[in-house]
Amino acid sequence: MANISAILLDLDGTVYRGTDAISDHNVDAVIKQLGKTADECVIVGDNLLTGILAGYKSGMRSILILTGVATRKEAEESKVRPNVIDIRRFESLNPGTGNT
Repeated sequence: MANISAILLDLDGTVYRGTDAISDHNVDAVIKQLGKTADECVIVGDNLLTGILAGYKSGMRSILILTGVATRKEAEESKVRPNVIDIRRFESLNPGTGNT
């Protein structure tokens, strides 16, 4: 498993940044460390097979950023689909926050 950077957000604004091998176990540990539940957090990633998959397994919503690792088409056709493709649409996860 490759080392990658991950960002987990809770919808109240707490941000966790880390560089580690992403797995559902790591994601669950960070959720616990934040004192949140999976449905209160969002994972942002650029790869369907690492961060997005770990978020899916943990029951967390996910945002796929289009940086060249995964394409929009791959995301739309994947069995593990992010909730949002393109971080500019983040507000759709938490309407009314002004986060875009």
